[in-house]
Amino acid sequence: MSIYPEFAPCPFCGSSDVGYAYRLHPDGHEICTISCTECGACGPFRAYTSEADDDESVSAWNSRSDIDLTFTR
Repeated sequence: MSIYPEFAPCPFCGSSDVGYAYRLHPDGHEICTISCTECGACGPFRAYTSEADDDESVSAWNSRSDIDLTFTR
């Protein structure tokens, strides 16, 4: 795991202020996700058992599909 991973900007607000977030699943296991501190978007969620799970979360966050948030009426 790199000490300072490269995170893609948030797909919803464009903020580069994203990082790891750890939460406790209702079944008692810890989960790892990437979270935007600007708008609160987070995901994908991974079961956290080792630092390798951090790398998987970053990889999934960075490889998500680009989302077109242009709304038309």
